[in-house]
Amino acid sequence: MQLRSLLPSGAWHCFAICFATGAFAISNTSARPATLTSATVAAYRDSLPKQPAQPDSLKMLAVYTGTYLIPDDPELEIILEDGKLYGIPKSGNKHVMVRTGQHQFYVPDKEILAQFEMDSFGQVASLQLSKGGQTTTAVKKK
Repeated sequence: MQLRSLLPSGAWHCFAICFATGAFAISNTSARPATLTSATVAAYRDSLPKQPAQPDSLKMLAVYTGTYLIPDDPELEIILEDGKLYGIPKSGNKHVMVRTGQHQFYVPDKEILAQFEMDSFGQVASLQLSKGGQTTTAVKKK
């Protein structure tokens, strides 16, 4: 009787490389204190591949659309157009929102990180907007 591996061929190599890389990373960081800068967060934030295997469904993106009330600022309108989300402040300029994670988008031309906060029913409760270390919360208008 010949013994066979339960893992497909090549999986052992992948496992060994991942194990070795993890051990190397742990040994190099254990002596340093943990510091977290905004550049580190920006570089390693929850991100999706540049070209996702499947595009976002329109139904999924439609959850984020609506009017958001920003304290001490004009309202912000989030719309869905041509399969992409856009933010339109009352100033009227339309800004594309690029998905960077689950419920998270980045507005490149304004350098704003937008994190949608969901309620227990899967609906948007609020929107956190962050730029340069400052964060504000916008509430979705009902």
